[in-house]
Amino acid sequence: MKIWMLTWNCENQAPKGELFNSFIQDLLPTSQKANWPDILVIALQEADCYFSARRLFVTHKIAEQFPADYQLLSAPSFMGTTKPPTKCYIHLGVLVRKNFVISRDPNRSTTWNPLGASANLQVFDQGSGEYRDGKFPKCKGGAFARVMFQGKKIGFIGAHLDGPVKAANTDRQITKLLQSITGSTATTPAGINTDITNQFDALFFMGDLNYRLMGIATKPTVNDMVAAVGQTASRRALWDYDTLNGTQLLASSHSPLVTAYQFTFPRFDVLPTYKRAYQDRTLDNACLRLSSRMLGSAGELLTPGVRTPEQIAANRAMLEGCYYRGKVGSNSALSTKRTGYYELGWLDRVGYRIKAGTTVTPGSVQFKTLDSIVLSDHTPVVMKIELT
Repeated sequence: MKIWMLTWNCENQAPKGELFNSFIQDLLPTSQKANWPDILVIALQEADCYFSARRLFVTHKIAEQFPADYQLLSAPSFMGTTKPPTKCYIHLGVLVRKNFVISRDPNRSTTWNPLGASANLQVFDQGSGEYRDGKFPKCKGGAFARVMFQGKKIGFIGAHLDGPVKAANTDRQITKLLQSITGSTATTPAGINTDITNQFDALFFMGDLNYRLMGIATKPTVNDMVAAVGQTASRRALWDYDTLNGTQLLASSHSPLVTAYQFTFPRFDVLPTYKRAYQDRTLDNACLRLSSRMLGSAGELLTPGVRTPEQIAANRAMLEGCYYRGKVGSNSALSTKRTGYYELGWLDRVGYRIKAGTTVTPGSVQFKTLDSIVLSDHTPVVMKIELT
C-alpha cells in the first residue's frame, strides 16, 4: 500500500484561489497520476477553514476537485486559539482511492472487530485529543484516525505540540494522544507501548512537533546557520543539533516519541521548513529559486572556489532574507537570547513505528517540501512510504 502524508502549519490561514491550485499541483501533479497514493493524509495545524459552519478544509477541497480519484474517509478536527481571541483548527484528513469499498464502525470503537469481508478499507474510529490551558482551549494537541487496509491496522495522528519552553506540556500531549488513539488506560510508556504493539501494524505521528535545534540561543550563530543551510554537508550536520532525534551531540533525544515510544523520524535533505519570511512574494520567489539551485546539481552557492565572493555575498543576503530573525517581546523565556539569531529548524515532521510482520518497501521513504506554498512561516512537508 502506498501512503503519502502531508503536514503543514498554516498560521491561521487557508490556501485559496491561485495558491490552492499551486498547492494541489505540487502535491498531486496530474502528469504523475499513475503514482498517486492509495491513502493520502493531510495534517493541518493552526488552520483556517473555507466554510466555518461545516468546517471544510483543504482535504474536502481535494475530494471535491478529484471526485473520480479520491473519497474522503475521515476528517476529525477541533477549534482552539493561538493568541486569544484568534481562533484556529487542528485538522486530520484521510483520503482514499475512489474504487475502495469502505466499511464503517457505527460505534467508532477502539476494538478491531471485522466489519465486512468485502471492504478494502475499514474505518474504526476517529477523534481528537485537545489540550486546554486555562480559560481558552489552545490550538495544541492533535486529531487521529484508525483504519484497516488490506488486513493491516494503521493509525494516523496529526499533532501540534507545545514549544521547547513547555516540555512538560509537550510530553503530556504526546501521552494523551497515544492513549486516545489506542483507548489505553495505561499511564506508563511501557503500558502504552504494549497497547500500541497489540493494536497497530503501523502508527504514524506527524505535525508541527516544535522540536528546535539545540543551542539555538548561543550556537549555531547566524554565520554558522546560514553557512550550514547553504552547503549540503554542513546542512546535514545541522541535524546534529536536532532535539527530536538526538545525535552524538546530545546524550539522547529530548522527545519521548523517540526515547519512550520508539518512533522513527527520518531526516531529509531540504532547507529548514521553519521559520520562513513570507510576506514579500518577490523575495520568497527568489528564495525558492535559490533553494532549488542549492539542492540541485549546480553546486554549492556559498562555497568559496565554487562561487565568486560577489556571488556568495548576494546569495547569502538572499538566504538570510528567507528566514526570520528572533524577536524580543515574545512569551518565550528564550526570546531575549534569541534576538538576532535564526530560529531555523525542521519542526514539521512525520514519524512512524512499524510492527514486525509489516515491511517498509526499501527505498520507498521519500520526502519533499512544497516550496511554492508561501502562505505561512512553515513549509508544507510530504512523506511518502510504501508498506507490505
